[in-house]
Amino acid sequence: MTKDVLIYASEDAISHKRQWNLNLWDECWWKVNGMPQQCERGCYVWFSDGDEIIGGSQIKRVEEGRIVFKPLKRLDVEQPCSVPNRGFKYVDPILDESNHNFDFFGSNTN
Repeated sequence: MTKDVLIYASEDAISHKRQWNLNLWDECWWKVNGMPQQCERGCYVWFSDGDEIIGGSQIKRVEEGRIVFKPLKRLDVEQPCSVPNRGFKYVDPILDESNHNFDFFGSNTN
């Protein structure tokens, strides 16, 4: 089973990766050590400020040393667990794909 990725980051650290700062076809990435093993294309990468999830996006691919994803969205989803202050944590998928009822720029979409 593949997993989502939960990463600790401040808003300042990810603001340049936000969807409203980029074109939809742009790619963003986060540096990691080694090759991510439990995530793949289609999984999600989530960023937390330690208290709540402040952004997320679908992974486009994983490579040695980085996770590549679409520009970040502000999603209103609950943080499933504590987030490490360094590195990342694999978590069970957070977003229920059958119900895309999440906050996107302040409005609900389905």
